[in-house]
Amino acid sequence: MDPTTVTPPELLKFVPATDFPEQTALTEPIEVLLSIDIGTDGSVSRASVVTGAGSPFDEKAVEAAQRFRFRPARRGAEPIAVNIQFRYTFEPRLPPPPTDPTGAPAAPPTPAEPAFATEEIDDAAVIRGERIRATVAASTVSLDDAERVAGTQGDAVKVVQSLGGVARAPVGTSELVVWGAAPGDTRLYVDHLPVPRLFHVGGVRSILPATMVQALSLQPGGFAAEYGRAIGGLVRIDTKSPAEQVRNRHVRASARIDPIDVAGATSSRLGERASLSLSGRRSHLDRTLDLAAPDRIRNLVPIPRYWDYQGKLEVRLAANERLEVISLGALDRVDRSLPSITPNLAFTERNHDVFHRVGVRFRREHANHTVTRIDAWGGVDQSRLEQDFGYTTVFARQTAVRGGLRIAERREVHRRITTDLGLDLEFARNENDRRGAPSLPPREGDIYVFGQAPGDRIADDHWRTMVGQAGLYAAALVDLAQGRVTVEPGLRFEPTVVSGDRVVPVRETEPAVGYATLAAAASPRLRTSWRPLESVALHVAAGRYDQAAQAQDMSPVFGSPVLEPPRAWQALTSIETQPWPWLAISAAGFAAKQDRLTMRSPSATPPTAALLESHGEGRNVGAQAEIRFRPRENLFAWLTYSWIVASRRRDRHAAWRPFDRDQTHRAQAVASWRHRTGFEVGAKAVVASGFPRTAVIDAVYDARTGRYDPVFGAHNATRLPWFLDVSLRVGWRREWPSIALATWIDVQNATNYPNVEEIYYSADYRQRGYIRGLPVLPLAGLELRR
Repeated sequence: MDPTTVTPPELLKFVPATDFPEQTALTEPIEVLLSIDIGTDGSVSRASVVTGAGSPFDEKAVEAAQRFRFRPARRGAEPIAVNIQFRYTFEPRLPPPPTDPTGAPAAPPTPAEPAFATEEIDDAAVIRGERIRATVAASTVSLDDAERVAGTQGDAVKVVQSLGGVARAPVGTSELVVWGAAPGDTRLYVDHLPVPRLFHVGGVRSILPATMVQALSLQPGGFAAEYGRAIGGLVRIDTKSPAEQVRNRHVRASARIDPIDVAGATSSRLGERASLSLSGRRSHLDRTLDLAAPDRIRNLVPIPRYWDYQGKLEVRLAANERLEVISLGALDRVDRSLPSITPNLAFTERNHDVFHRVGVRFRREHANHTVTRIDAWGGVDQSRLEQDFGYTTVFARQTAVRGGLRIAERREVHRRITTDLGLDLEFARNENDRRGAPSLPPREGDIYVFGQAPGDRIADDHWRTMVGQAGLYAAALVDLAQGRVTVEPGLRFEPTVVSGDRVVPVRETEPAVGYATLAAAASPRLRTSWRPLESVALHVAAGRYDQAAQAQDMSPVFGSPVLEPPRAWQALTSIETQPWPWLAISAAGFAAKQDRLTMRSPSATPPTAALLESHGEGRNVGAQAEIRFRPRENLFAWLTYSWIVASRRRDRHAAWRPFDRDQTHRAQAVASWRHRTGFEVGAKAVVASGFPRTAVIDAVYDARTGRYDPVFGAHNATRLPWFLDVSLRVGWRREWPSIALATWIDVQNATNYPNVEEIYYSADYRQRGYIRGLPVLPLAGLELRR
């Protein structure tokens, strides 16, 4: 079986429409063409009219279709959410049976049921009415499988950390390093909303509960012209329709608690055309570890405190029109400290991050497989960092107001050609405050050690920037050989305007002088797919990718207001095969060349407003392989291995060095089994290279300040020890007609392996210690749904 082939859904339960007076007057069949969304579990989340027959036939057909049950569609062996067109036919009533001479019926009447017929489901009718596109090295996981992976505690989004090509995030961060790209170089979407992060600080929990997640996909590179503003990868999360969460009830609710957080969710119908879902969570992990973890671990390991919320409103405006409003937000607070024998050398750090998003989507579906979409969104990001070294402090604060508008149309202009056209607008207004050492917080490429004193040079700045981007894109998916060969050329043209209030630091005797720059990038893309055999698919992609410089780097005091936008050229290829329905094998190789990266100036006395430069270069090369087993529906396993070498250099004249987040080797095994009684067990094992570090080989005493300054060896020439984590999961779930119960025990670091997260030194740098990750951590949870 070809791993990219979609198996259409199969109707398992047909529900006839209820009787109504107008049906008795029919003299010929009446047809209603429906558009039906089918979830990964086979339930109908939404039904709407594409071509109607008028009231009440349209309403009765939709009402009946919402109670259908399907065997879910599959891409290869994985269940997927799809959209199909379904022709519902109302047949005339049968004439009354003949009567005998006494007037009694000769035979009992035959009950009349509306007949039905489905159109042939081709690839143009699947995936919400959009033609399936070549997925080059993309990874997808069904929602049910994601919730069963050990170590995720049922958090479906956390499974992205278990996919090939994704480096593990250090404890205390929510970074997502994909194929050697910096965390900020991968674009993250929830529906059409770009979000700054997918995980709460520390990665202990994602910002979305599993009840909100419909589908998740990771594309580490080579994505189509529809998306831009990222020189790394692309992660997309589609949220569930509130109607799918409610299904055949008017109101549904769920509650969940474990040692990490407590959560609640509800969804309800608001009349016949609208539905609403709301959810929220709040953490209590800090209180849990008060009882379970030693004081030293609590001082060194960042323990996040967070909350998040989500809401989605869906309104069916017409038979083929839908309006969605989605809102979400998250807050994180993290405190950590490094004790010292000398009180004035103790180090503490406090982080505060919050963001809010609200978006509106209008979608119109046409009978000829054309989809028109208008997306608008806005939001606010706020971050605050405080570092206290005992004798001095570092402070950084940023507030960003963001928004965007996308107008897009996907049209099937020919049975072999589908076009994508769109306008993608985005703006951001940033206000920044910063005080402290220009060298802190450290950035990628800086040579430093954890807790290092910032030095005597202290600066202060307040600056504002505005970035506006207008992306015009066009692409065409061309089927050259009945699905065996497809080619998708594309082009994205994106002018970017950057303006700021100061081009040089403020001086009392001079007026502030602002600036504005314009950069226009033309990014060609090409994606191809070839199926030489029925069970083998090969994909190739290449293209240019651009993104704007970061606003926090545009300070005339701490950075430079004239930074160039980073760019990257990517080339990748992948092969997928599924020799049997229960086995899928894939492999991919890639290379990426980055330039105009923002890095610190190597000069000891850089020019004014030029502490940062756009001369940095990067190169990422690697390969990954994945084997997925599913011998039975209730049993799955996968093995992944990634070999990635990520390097950076200050400019084209400097030597290459390992990227600060380089993780050359990463291997992982995942397995889960569920019994028919609802009992389930699972395990996950991860082995990964340690992150690069620069060793301290000596120290020099500074008599003026009374402290030691480190002397470093070769840049990133050493590494932290290997990382090992084994997670176990035991669970049980049961569903009754009106309620569902799930409980589980999830054990992280089951071997209690002392993983090293960072190195710290004594005040004279003669002794060093390790900041270690969490010890064995068993977590029990309970979830109730009704």
